[in-house]
Amino acid sequence: MKVLKNERIKEILKEHLIPKIYYFTNIFFTAMPIVVSIFAYSITAAIVLAYIGISGEYAVAGYGVGTRIEQVVLLPILGINTAIISIISQNFGAKNFNRVKEAYFTSIKYSFLIMIISGSMLFILSDLIMSVFSSDITVIDFGSRYLKICAFILPAYPIFFLSNGLFMAIKKAEYAMISNLFRNGFNPVMVFVLAKYINASFEIFFWIWAAVNWIFSGIYLSILIIYLKSRLEKTSAIINPQP
Repeated sequence: MKVLKNERIKEILKEHLIPKIYYFTNIFFTAMPIVVSIFAYSITAAIVLAYIGISGEYAVAGYGVGTRIEQVVLLPILGINTAIISIISQNFGAKNFNRVKEAYFTSIKYSFLIMIISGSMLFILSDLIMSVFSSDITVIDFGSRYLKICAFILPAYPIFFLSNGLFMAIKKAEYAMISNLFRNGFNPVMVFVLAKYINASFEIFFWIWAAVNWIFSGIYLSILIIYLKSRLEKTSAIINPQP
């Protein structure tokens, strides 16, 4: 009864109880990139496993171990991505667009450097790392071959993750969702079809995978640079006109 007698409760109107489509839309486009990413990754894994399964169970086992190692190596990038979402969103809200671009390109630079160092270590120590998880020579061989190719792909990953983080930070999460669909949906299908067409081996399949990832990352970075110049710079010029 005390709650019902509260003055704030008395101020609640019928209109306050009607769902606002605007807020539901914002929540939807904020959450969907993650949902799409997780869902599409399962499709990617199924496509990759379907193809490398042709090479036998040892190839699948080697790839399985290799991907777990790859995910551990990517942890610093995921940490940087989480950090820049907070930094960029704060500066975007404060309309400090120069800091938005500075945070993004600085994170790309350091992440790229981290991945080059990690990739180099992964390439050199691939056999040793695989031997920790398996004593089977064939599994170690397949896993090592995958990790050596993976070492060349690693520097391309920061562009994808950090660009998605930027779009989410500036309330353009739908763009991140589209990029997730391309990277984890369209790209794997294209690699699978091309590999099937040329009857690619285990290694050739992943070299095609590496090439497609680099092409995608290059296009994505170019689009984002154009977006930053065409949208943020114009907005910044309007908010902070030059004398």
